[in-house]
Amino acid sequence: MTKSTLGHYSCHPALIGVELPWLKVAPDTPVTRDAMGRVASIFSEDTWNVSAYGKSAIKNLRFQNFVEPGTPHTLEWTIRLQLKQVMFMLMHESRFEMPAVGSISKWFFLLRVFTRYASQSGLSLFEGMQNLQLVTRFVRERNPECAVGLSSVTNQLHRLGEETTGLSLPIFGLRKLLRARADEADSNQTPVIPTRIYAYFLAQSYLQLQQMEAAILPLCELVRGMVQGEELPSEPAPELATLLTQWQVNLHCKLELFGLPGLVAYVCETIIQAWSGMRSAEVQGLPFSCLKEVQQSGLVHYMVAGITTKLNHGKEKRVEWVTIDIAARAIRVAQQVFGTVHQAQMKGKRKTHTDSTDGRFLLFCRTGIGCHSIYQANLATCVSMQTRKFFLKQWFLPITQNDIEELKVIEPHRAWDEDPNFAVGELWPFASHQLRRSLAVYGQQTGMVSLPSMQRQFQHITAEMSMYYGKGSAFAKGFAQMHKEHFSNEWNATSHEAIRLAYAAQVLLSEEPLYGGHGAYVMSATTKASPVSVYNPKELLKMIKRGQISYKANCVGGCTSTEPCESTPFEIIPWECLKGNCKSLVVKRSRLTPVLESQRRLVQMLDRDTPELLELRIEREMLATLEKWMNNICSAEEK
Repeated sequence: MTKSTLGHYSCHPALIGVELPWLKVAPDTPVTRDAMGRVASIFSEDTWNVSAYGKSAIKNLRFQNFVEPGTPHTLEWTIRLQLKQVMFMLMHESRFEMPAVGSISKWFFLLRVFTRYASQSGLSLFEGMQNLQLVTRFVRERNPECAVGLSSVTNQLHRLGEETTGLSLPIFGLRKLLRARADEADSNQTPVIPTRIYAYFLAQSYLQLQQMEAAILPLCELVRGMVQGEELPSEPAPELATLLTQWQVNLHCKLELFGLPGLVAYVCETIIQAWSGMRSAEVQGLPFSCLKEVQQSGLVHYMVAGITTKLNHGKEKRVEWVTIDIAARAIRVAQQVFGTVHQAQMKGKRKTHTDSTDGRFLLFCRTGIGCHSIYQANLATCVSMQTRKFFLKQWFLPITQNDIEELKVIEPHRAWDEDPNFAVGELWPFASHQLRRSLAVYGQQTGMVSLPSMQRQFQHITAEMSMYYGKGSAFAKGFAQMHKEHFSNEWNATSHEAIRLAYAAQVLLSEEPLYGGHGAYVMSATTKASPVSVYNPKELLKMIKRGQISYKANCVGGCTSTEPCESTPFEIIPWECLKGNCKSLVVKRSRLTPVLESQRRLVQMLDRDTPELLELRIEREMLATLEKWMNNICSAEEK
């Protein structure tokens, strides 16, 4: 280390006489640039301006307040320089182009937490990353996702090498412990919302949407008045009064009214997420003109067009999600409310928001309403934690034991009974990503949904999703290439899991005996005792992925064949399977009974009205097949 490299740091009192052989970046090295390509920040500065690299709430990286109070000045300055150097390497040396601003912010906040943790033990950042015991304690005390992030950082630094980074890592030990902790994150996936709670949430959020639509005109007028600083109305319109009462907002309290746009934003954002599979950040970054209508076969399909801005020289990537009319209505409500904000704030300027698709005007913007709020057209509105908690109490139900049993079917290896977050009687612990996974699971296999209303909704959305997200769709594959985290990838990946869930719920956990070729296989003692049979969830999932088994419910039970069905496509009842006792057939008495009774009534009607028709002989033959099955089932039950 030369004095020229150390630069002005050598003059700082905390570093006088201290050698820094690991410092590899000169203090005057440019770190970030502005939109014109001019240097915005240099390495020695304690605030790095990243505002030119993407549309994000993160504008600056601040290298302050990252150690425990009372930390020696020498250690504090050492950690600051090491944190800067690691961030510089991740931003400039680890790849050919600047990473996404989201990735930069995640690394930065993770490393800040880790440096504070290391400083509690009197260790610098580099010393902490080299200390396997400290890293083990750190990832054990935090969410498993921390191990995923830390693994990404250490792997990138290791690839660069000690000569470049100034840091030597015990990479094999780190990889082993971080992978072990990260595996726990994979084993405990984001939970699927149980059907009872999910149905209640969908109904309540839809009710909120209807109330906003009913009050949209006085609501927009109230928002416009708040933007322009006008006197608030003494008596609201009846529809608006109903909405404010529902949201527990006092019309005569300005502070509560100032939060009204945030309430609208949270309801609309959540509905859009629930019916599109988008992530929270993707919804918040939607441009104002994001809703598209596609006409196909006489039907209207809705698309949500968004933007992802990676730090690749300012280039933008456009992505689209398919949705249904409920989410489209939520978007239109948001456009009216926040369009009022844009229009009132622009005050006659030439720039327009109505057809903005480039992100300069967002669907959910910073409104400028309130004492400390500033209008920012291209930044997402802030939703308070108080608002989130209010709606969670409105939308979600306490957990019951039946909900826990359903979760056990979905993830049988997870200790649901021991997890305090899912204790019976506690409110469902909602997180926005649950909407994404629940939509993927229930949309792929509606057999898990017991409520008729939800079945109707998901039959609708499954038709929409299948059109765009199904395997073999060039449309969906195009999106996946553009955006690796697009919902279409999760939709396709969930298909195997959805089949496993339906098979487990309707076959393995059936409360009645099973008959038919596959039913006999499942009921046999040999199958139940085998560690590699369908009763092992991991083995079952492997079989499904290898194409050895599948599942589709039908009117007499279900079919487990992975091959094209040879039955007549228009036949509701699988007659050929019943006649030949197909090896893939599952038959349940509870489902066979109503089919048999219906067939008997049909034969009686035909016998009375048209006794000589060929149709009657065919229906009698079908009835004989069903009666033979029922007689065999009765004989088996008598034994």
